[in-house]
Formats: sequence, C-alpha cells, structure tokens
Amino acid sequence: MKELSLQRFVSLSFFLFAFFLLNHESHWVLGDSLKSFQKSQLTERKNFFLHFEKPFVTRKDFNRTFSSFFDRNRLWKKLVDFRIIIPKTSKFAFIDFSRLSEEVEKQFPKEVIRFLYLSSYMCKIFAYFWEQALSAHHYLVPQFFDVDTDNADAWCSTGGMGFVCASYILGIEKGWVPLSETLFRLHKILSFFDSLSGKDLKHGFLAHFYELSTGDRAKYVEYSTLDTAWLIMGILLVKSYVLEKRDMIESDVSVNNRKEIVKDIVDMVDRIYDRVEWSAAESEGGFLIHGWDYDEFLLTGADGKSLTYSEFDESYPMYILSVGSSKHPISRNIWSKIDRQMNKISLNENLKVDVFGEKLGLFAHIYPLTYLDMRDYFIKDFVRSSGEILFFKDSENIRYFDNAKKVTYLNYTYTKSLGEIFPEKYSTYINYWGLSAVWSGFNHYDILEPYTRLSEARVAPSSMMGTIVFDPDLVFFQFKSLRERKYFPDEGFPDVDSKYGFVSSFTLGEVDVNREPVMRRVLDIDKGAELLMLENYLTGFVWQMIQQNSNITDALDLLGFLVILSQKNTALKDSLYKESIAPRFELFLKNSPTIFLKDGDKVLRSDQVCLKITSASVGFDSYELEVSSCSDFSDNCEHLEIALDDIFSYRLHENEVSTGSFFYRLRGKRANILDSDRLLYTNWSPVKRLDINVSSLNGSLFVDFLKNLDVD
Repeated sequence: MKELSLQRFVSLSFFLFAFFLLNHESHWVLGDSLKSFQKSQLTERKNFFLHFEKPFVTRKDFNRTFSSFFDRNRLWKKLVDFRIIIPKTSKFAFIDFSRLSEEVEKQFPKEVIRFLYLSSYMCKIFAYFWEQALSAHHYLVPQFFDVDTDNADAWCSTGGMGFVCASYILGIEKGWVPLSETLFRLHKILSFFDSLSGKDLKHGFLAHFYELSTGDRAKYVEYSTLDTAWLIMGILLVKSYVLEKRDMIESDVSVNNRKEIVKDIVDMVDRIYDRVEWSAAESEGGFLIHGWDYDEFLLTGADGKSLTYSEFDESYPMYILSVGSSKHPISRNIWSKIDRQMNKISLNENLKVDVFGEKLGLFAHIYPLTYLDMRDYFIKDFVRSSGEILFFKDSENIRYFDNAKKVTYLNYTYTKSLGEIFPEKYSTYINYWGLSAVWSGFNHYDILEPYTRLSEARVAPSSMMGTIVFDPDLVFFQFKSLRERKYFPDEGFPDVDSKYGFVSSFTLGEVDVNREPVMRRVLDIDKGAELLMLENYLTGFVWQMIQQNSNITDALDLLGFLVILSQKNTALKDSLYKESIAPRFELFLKNSPTIFLKDGDKVLRSDQVCLKITSASVGFDSYELEVSSCSDFSDNCEHLEIALDDIFSYRLHENEVSTGSFFYRLRGKRANILDSDRLLYTNWSPVKRLDINVSSLNGSLFVDFLKNLDVD
C-alpha cells in the first residue's frame, strides 16, 4: 500500500490525533479516546414508515425514473403480471427477485431490471442515514457504523452530514419517508450548524468532527476547509429543493410550521455559506489551505509551510464554491494555477489517452461529480433534426467528467492486470476491482491507489458503485457478482453486503496483520456519495438540483465552462450527456385582427400576432426572441427582448406584418450574479413557423407547425 504523505493525510483529515505509521505503510490508528459505543445508549431508533424486511419499490419512484417512457404504466402492469413486484398498496410494492431468471429479464428493457435492483439496494444505504440519526442530538449521524456489532462512532463528520442532508431530500423524492418528518430533521441539522460559534468555528469554517453527545468540536480535531465545502454542497441541494417545492410544502398540512419552514431552511443555508471567509483561507500563493489545527495554528507540512490544495484532487469543488461566494469570494485566476499534470496512459495495446489524477483513488473523482454535472452537452438542432456534442470544459480545456470516465477504466484495467500477472498475491483482482480510501481493519484506514505498492488485494465496493455513471455495464456486472457472492471462498466467508449496503472493503486473498477479510463497517461520506451517484445514474436528480443554484452555475461560468441554463435529465438511457431544456411558446392571434392598407399593400397591425410562453422557468431576467424570414436564421433577423411581465402576451413584430412566412425561436437569459456583464442563456427553443396570408380586409391567419421545425 502507498506510503501516505503528510499532505495527503491532512487533506483527507481523518483523526489527526493518535496516529502512527505501521511498517512504513499508510494506516491510521484510532486512539482509545475515540472508542465506538453502543448506539442504543444515545438514541431511540426510528424506522421507515415502509418496511425494509423485504425489498420494495414505490410507485412514485418508478414513475419519476421512467417519466420519459411513454409505456411506463404498461411496464408496471407487466411486472405485476410476472409476479416480479407484488403491490401492497397503491403507493408501493414488494420485489421478488427470485422471479427474475435470465429468460424473464429479457422480457423487459434492461433499464427496468437495473432500476429494481438498484432502487432496493439504495433503500438499504438510506436506512443507515435514517435509522442511525440521533433524535436527541439534532439528528446528527455517526460517521461510521459497524454492522455486526451495532457499534457507532462517537463523532459526526461535517462533510458526511452534507451527504446525509442531500440523501434526505432524495428520500422525499423517492417516496421512502414522509415530507413532514424529513423537513423536521433537516431543520434540526441545519440549526445545529447554523448556531455554532466561538471555538466551534474558524473564519466561518467548521471542524472536521463534532461530538455527538455534546455537539462540541471534537478534541484535537482540525478546522477543515474541505469538509466545510462538502457540507455546503449538500445543503445547497436542500435549498434548491425546498425553493422548487415551496408550494407543495406550504400546502401540506402535515408539515409543522409549513408557512415558515422553507424560509427558515433557506436562511440557515445562506448564513452557513455566507459566513465562510474563503479569502481568509488563501495562502500566499493564492491556493486554499487545508485548515487550522485544534489550537488554531495553520496546518503545515514537514517543511513547515502551510498545506494547500495546489494539485488536482477531490478539492476542486471547494474552489468553485469559493469563487461563487456572494460574501467572501476569491479570485477566479487561481483556478488556472492548480496543477493538473497530464500523462499519457495506455488503455490497451492500441490506445493511449491523456489523463490526470490517474494515481488517485476513485473517491477523488467520485465525490466532486456527485454534485457537479460535468457531462458534455447534447444540443438538438431543431431546424436540421439533428444534434451536436458541446464539450463541457473549463478555461484550461479540461473535461472533468471525461477524465473521470477514463480514470475509472484505468482503475479497472490496473487491478485486472495485477490479478492476471500475479494471481497468487492478487487473486481478488481477477474478478473484482475498485481502489479507493477504505477501512481495512477496526483501527486501520488505508489509501488504495493505482500505480502504488499494494500489500494485499483489497477492493472498495462502495466507491466502485459510485462510478456507475461512467460505465454502467461494467459496474452493474460487478454489483450482481457481489450480490450473488460469485468467486467467494466458501459459505462461511463473511458477506460483503449488509443491511446498509456494501461494506467498506474486502479481500478474497491473503490478509495483512490487523486487517479483516471483510471490513463490515460503513462510512457516511462513502455511502452518501454511492447513494447520490446511483440516483444520478437513474434520474440525474442530484445534478439537476445543484444546477439550479446560481452561485454554482455562475462560478462555473466565470471559470470558463459553457453553462447553458435549465438542464434536462438524460440519465438512465444515456447517462453520458446532458441536454438543456429550452423554453416553449405558442403563437396566437388577437381577437378581431385589424387589416389596413399601407403603400397599397394589405398588412396586419404589428400588435395582432402574439406569443405566449408556456414553460416559463424561475430564475430568468428576461427572454430573447429571434424572428427571421429564413428557417436557419441566417438573414433578416430581428431580436426582441421579452420582459417577464410580458410572457403571457407579447407581440411578435415591431412593424406591420404582410403576407409571408416567418420563423421564431426563443431562449431565456439572466445576468451572472457574480459579474453582471456576463449573460447566461438557455438553449434555443424549437423553431415555429408562421404563415400569414392577408387576403382580404377581414384577414386570415394560418399557423403551420412543420415537423422538422417544432419538435417536442
């Protein structure tokens, strides 16, 4: 295993006290002061209103996942007919996986089968965050839990709680938990972090860990800039969701304080984000520092210099948050200075690719992309009935999603090659893969990375699952293998699966000293990233929620990314690209059109032909309408600005209209909140064609929507 540098140690910030290096390898050891304790002594367990004794699926989740499938009702009925699902109420059904033979699976789209497996698996992960939350302590969740002994950690992780908050929103959307109970918990969690002050904060930054029993900053624990960022990412998703669902929340009589809770949640999220003095965390070179130790001194390396995030790793979302801060932003110029060393690596005998971060564990690529949708755009050309790919890259021409996809495959091929070349030492890697940060023993946390010395063939199944958006077929194949215990030694070998999903790590070969063949512990940040990435694969929901936050989107715009407003979910069927939702509009003629003669021609008054926007979205400043006599808008274009007050009735022409054909398209726009001189746009709408024939003083209006010009 890789010898852990001090910089890497602090960047991950696990238990800075009570550690030492064993045998020149990277193992963190917990001291006696951080003993796990029985969860039952701290909390009263809260279970779902739906039972987890059997795998189940909610009808709400099925409908939202397959919203683009016109035959989803028929698919649901077919699942019932095959007895694959057994409805218990109108809201949910149990799943009988024993009915899913290879032949039966062929009767359904593969997306439906994968949904059943993954949705029921995701319920188990969610149960960790729901059942282990401490009702007496702001519903904080222990940062790890040992599934065999029911021992839970005495601390909660700040970064992990960001994933917990995001997961709670997912629980509402999927119909797993009640809206009222979930909002109550989120309000409690946010009030805890919002109320921290004094020694519990440093320039608005939070400590890495807090004591569950007291809520105090854990002893000897650092203030962590990166963990603060992970919390903020999670709660920004909460903010986006409650704002989008405000009407639903305020009309739900089961929600306590329903008229004020949305404002309370939004205000607390804003205060937590706005109080962070990002500029106070800048080093002399402009890079963000790792943080401050327990005594509030800068965290430093062996050379005595402050530790900074100057190289590519999982920290780049923190730079996006800091550039996008409304109160304490840092300069966007630091983005280009981050070291992203490109290397040419062989994917196979015939193909070499340029990648960076290939020596990092999977977590370094998964955590950021859990929240940030860095996929390329697929932009439909409604005029030509085709489309094009627009790269989602920054000012340095870096495509982060594309790079993570390549690195994931390299992670797979590297372990596969070890298993083939050294089958005795690395037998696990013959059939399983996934190198990341893991618990390997009760007192040992290891960093498993490609191209470094690995003393045993250990795999991180949760991190592997988090890469499903990069290679669904590869990941789902391993998911089913783990579920079926393929290639496992014997019946007595511990199970990799648990009541809370896959455990931290396992090896099927030789086991190092003080390690476990299967480390049956779950970790909050790993399980949270796994759960949210699985949801992104199924629906793109997490990405869509974060995309609605203007601090994030506008920071991405400043950093050179091509930001197109109103992203459309293209997950499940095609998870490699995203689309933009263009505004929709209708054309109509005002009552009693006025026709008159002008220069001997019959014309229609300009205010008679009107437009109504039918799919207006929140967050726009105005709309831009383009009118042309050419279908490709190459000539005779007229640009009109439509104010938000006019979206239900806006005249389409400045001057009188005579007989002819006209083409119209529309897009929304708004100013960048961080730089008002920069404008952000949606994609152009489908084109509408209007044929006007002014044949008499009574006038007649003909609207012809050609298929290739008005595509839904």
